[in-house]
Amino acid sequence: MSGLGTRLSPLRPLDLRWRCDPASLGFDTTEHVQPLDAFVGQERAVSAIDLAIRITAPDYSAFIARAARSSRTMVTVDLLQRTALARPASWDWG
Repeated sequence: MSGLGTRLSPLRPLDLRWRCDPASLGFDTTEHVQPLDAFVGQERAVSAIDLAIRITAPDYSAFIARAARSSRTMVTVDLLQRTALARPASWDWG
C-alpha cells in the first residue's frame, strides 16, 4: 500500500464551500426564468408518491418518510393537488 505515508494538505475554510458565479447562469434576475414543472433530483420519490396516489383500493394509506428539509411536504402536496384537479370530487367531500 503505497499511499499510507502520504499526508493530505489541510483544507482552507474557503475551499469547503462551493460558490456559484451568478454570471454563469445566463440571466440577470429570475424575472424571466420560467418555473420548473418538476422536482429536481426526486424522480424515485415522485414515482412512488404517484403510484400511491393512483391506488384507489379502500383503506389504503401512504406513509411519506424523508430526511428533514427534503421538500417531502411540498412534493406530496403538489402531486396531490395536480391529481385532485384531474379527478371528480370524492363522494364524502363537502
